[in-house]
Amino acid sequence: MIAVIAHGKVTVYFVTAKSMPKNSALVFAICSLVVCGASTPSASSPGSAGPAVKDPAAGSSLEIPTECATSGAKVCTPPTAFVAKLCQWRSPDVALSMFRKGTPWTRAYMGRRTEAWYMGARHSAPVQMTVGEEVIVLAARGGGTGGVQVSGSGSYDVYRWDGQCASVMADEVRLRRPPAPTAAPIPAPGSCCGIS
Repeated sequence: MIAVIAHGKVTVYFVTAKSMPKNSALVFAICSLVVCGASTPSASSPGSAGPAVKDPAAGSSLEIPTECATSGAKVCTPPTAFVAKLCQWRSPDVALSMFRKGTPWTRAYMGRRTEAWYMGARHSAPVQMTVGEEVIVLAARGGGTGGVQVSGSGSYDVYRWDGQCASVMADEVRLRRPPAPTAAPIPAPGSCCGIS
C-alpha cells in the first residue's frame, strides 16, 4: 500500500508484489513525496471527502466521507451510497482508514459472541464476532414505529476491522466502550478479498 498526499487529499494505492517490484515501489514512494513536497493534508472543509482509496484491480476509487450522513444524529453513520460501495470492497486497508483516530463514526462493541451475516448482500458468508469486538455503525434501524413495540427489536449494519460488513440485532451490541475492546482478525495479505 502506498499513500500519496497531494493538494490536501490523501490517495491510497494498493500495489501487489505481482504488480510492482519492491525497487519500483520504493522509487514511486520517494518520487511522490518529492513531487508533492511531502505536504500534510489540510483540515477538511465541511462536506469534503477524506482519503480516496483506489482499487488497482477494478480501477475504481472510494472517497471516504468525513461527516455523518445526518448532522446531529444520535448515531453518526456514513452516507448510504458510500456504505453500499464500502460493503462490496471487503478491504482491511479501507477499514484502517475508517477506524483511524478522529473519524466521526459511532463505534459499537459486541456484547456477546455472535455469528452474523450482512443482510445488505445477496450472498453473505457468516462471520464470527466476539465479545468486546469494536465495530463502526453503518446503519441503525429502530423497531416498528406503529403498533406493538418490542424492546431491543432494532438492528445495526456494522463494519469490522477486517473490512467486512455484518448485520446484528440491537441487543447484541453496546455503544459504551468496554475496558479492553478487541478487533476482528485481519487476514494476512493474499488470503482475503483478492488482495495480495
